Amino acid sequence: MIKNTVNHEIVQGYLDNLYQDVNGYLKYTPEEKNHYTNNDVCITYGEVLYLSLIAFAKQIQLGPQDVFLDLGSGLGKICSSILLGTSCRQAIGIEASGRLHEQAIKILPKVVSFLVAEHKKLNLIQGNFLAPELLPEIKHATVVFINSTAFTYDLLDKIAVVLNQCPNIRAVLSFKPLANLTLPFNKTVILEASWDSILSRLYARKTLPD
Repeated sequence: MIKNTVNHEIVQGYLDNLYQDVNGYLKYTPEEKNHYTNNDVCITYGEVLYLSLIAFAKQIQLGPQDVFLDLGSGLGKICSSILLGTSCRQAIGIEASGRLHEQAIKILPKVVSFLVAEHKKLNLIQGNFLAPELLPEIKHATVVFINSTAFTYDLLDKIAVVLNQCPNIRAVLSFKPLANLTLPFNKTVILEASWDSILSRLYARKTLPD
């Protein structure tokens, strides 16, 4: 459950300060773009607004027993927001872009004291989440977030194959449908992002409150 004591205005201000010196809107060379395209990696960047993310976390009753996973985590801002704004104790972000990952890990020294004090863990991993060697990390997850707006449906099918191997997952939120996911569709959820309002798909093992 979301902590009732969290002052989300303060958390929002802290996040703004935390990420003021990092930038996810990077320019890639044609060679880099071809490399990522050939390896099923999407490099389009965008951010979900903090309060909208917290409202989603409340809907799925995210709590200290959960392990939150962001596939395509960019700067790691979603993971940081979850740890700062909810009672979830562990968040994992996987990002294929080495340059984005370099930006993401810059914030780690700034949040270490908070994470230690709250017994929380943030793990930001650089790699392709389709790679077999990352499956053990993905299997830890109970809740998965996928900002899949620019993902191809072929890539989404491959993601579903990976997630179907993870029995601990109880909820998945994707901005595009995951047609081959065995976890049942639950409902649509509207999230506010930096570019627009997004009608997202929530897949879950049980009916969740509105």
